[in-house]
Amino acid sequence: MNTSNRHRGGHGAALTALTAITAALTACGGGGGGGTPAPTPQAQGLTLTGTAATGVAVGSRPVDARCSTGSGSTTTGTDGSYSLSIDGAALPCALRVTLADGTALHGLAVGSGNSARANLTTATELVLAGLAGRDPAAYYGGFDATAAAAATPARLALAQAAVVAALKEAGIDLSPAGDLLAGPLTSGATPGSGNAYDSALDRLRQALAASGSTLAALAATVANSSVDVLAGGTPASSAPTLPAAQLLRPAAANCGALRSGNYRVVAPAEGSTLADKTGLLNIDATTLQVTYTDGSTGTWVANGPCRYLDNAGRDDVVVSPAGVVVVRYTNDGGLTHRLGLGFPAQAHTLAELAGTWNNLGLGATTPPGTYGATSARFTLDGTGSLGAAALFCSNASWSLRSADCPTVVPGVALRANADGGFDSVDVPGGGVGGRVFAYRAGNGDLMAVGVDDDGSFHVWTHERRNALPAVGTVSTSWSVYLDAQARSTLGVGATTNTIVSVDTAAQSWVRSQADVGSAVTRPETLFANNPRDGFTLRSGGPATASNGSTVNVNEFTALTLRGMGMTALIVPGPRLFVLAPSQP
Repeated sequence: MNTSNRHRGGHGAALTALTAITAALTACGGGGGGGTPAPTPQAQGLTLTGTAATGVAVGSRPVDARCSTGSGSTTTGTDGSYSLSIDGAALPCALRVTLADGTALHGLAVGSGNSARANLTTATELVLAGLAGRDPAAYYGGFDATAAAAATPARLALAQAAVVAALKEAGIDLSPAGDLLAGPLTSGATPGSGNAYDSALDRLRQALAASGSTLAALAATVANSSVDVLAGGTPASSAPTLPAAQLLRPAAANCGALRSGNYRVVAPAEGSTLADKTGLLNIDATTLQVTYTDGSTGTWVANGPCRYLDNAGRDDVVVSPAGVVVVRYTNDGGLTHRLGLGFPAQAHTLAELAGTWNNLGLGATTPPGTYGATSARFTLDGTGSLGAAALFCSNASWSLRSADCPTVVPGVALRANADGGFDSVDVPGGGVGGRVFAYRAGNGDLMAVGVDDDGSFHVWTHERRNALPAVGTVSTSWSVYLDAQARSTLGVGATTNTIVSVDTAAQSWVRSQADVGSAVTRPETLFANNPRDGFTLRSGGPATASNGSTVNVNEFTALTLRGMGMTALIVPGPRLFVLAPSQP
């Protein structure tokens, strides 16, 4: 994998439309509707009009409306248009059109007075998912005063901006449509017979068909990344899924998580320049042809589900369920292997990174070319400045279990880089010492990946207290290793685990682990939120395997990267840093 700095640059500039989300939510008081006057029923009747379309008209189908007060029903015309009058009703109103296959599209009518327009399209379905943070059908079914009060103009604008940005990232530009909820929409019986809004809906329909995704899956992803999550709220699920833009791209035949597009690559190595430690590659998932940062090309060879070989079989590539690519690669014919981490290229703002983070990684030590285990907890504000103090753990023995983690004054800050991602700059002084890139998965969680000029490497996830797993849970993952020289001397491993028992009082669990392909298992005990919230400690020592033999279990400290389908681990005994992506 060549990570030279030629053709560096960002991808996905459409996501910069989300820049104002945090500030706007703060300005409008977050998710509440405080100060919004109570809706006034219209004695003379409320009239709702609009168009139902998917790129073609949704004709002769039932439309239902549930308003703050009042409800009603009608039927669309052959061109998808409808008009509905409800006596004594008050805005806002949630609407639904039921399609011939039994599925439904939803929309929202807002404003004041005795009339409003509300379209019912695949785009409005996504806007409502982003507004409500849940299935639009559930939002419609439970529409009440609370839901009505939360449908503020500011939140609706943010939900629309997020949908427009996500679809534009996938090559579908809805911006000419203007207001998706209420803008002019004309449709016809055949694709291309309507206006610009209708044409964009047809491109969305085609993209869904070509990618093998569904509108329901896309709406669920948008709901997970709701306006509240984008403004710093906690995602409801940690399940690893693809972001909306990736769902609309072609998938690899052997891996639904690998989609066509540009991927940001970070490849830590001692001795190379900072620019050579990052790059962009383009993947054609249907042909598995890859164009690297320097313009060279290669073709990956499928090697099982979500696994590939490259470079005449010398490079081993695995892909997590959230589309994170981890590769063990060589640039010298196999004499030395390194680790590379890739993820779909996105644009992010400093405001999106605000919050408290945990990280885990390798830090440069002495002599030059050697690395030790590091871990930290720090807080970023919306300008990229770290808080006044942070916990920083570094131990030459690699053990983070009892390492001294002093409170330090951070000496760095983040600044946006025109080529994408962020620079890590010295404070004071302003010298650039590293690069940081972010990736938002389909569940709404963010991961950040950093590499420094000395080859130090670290991964970040927002600090959260981990829950105990459920008994019977089975998981299988790969393991890609880095040693104390930042080299990947071991081949990619694979293990499977089953949760056997859980001790809520001790906040621990016992799992049975086996190498993939082996029938021999061994017991392991793990402790949640140890050494602190968000981390997991596996205790080390001898254990009796299922075949009666005695095996040694290495202690490790693990940090699960929420939403990514991947865990980072420090194993102090053999001095290894490990990235463990989940298998499909």
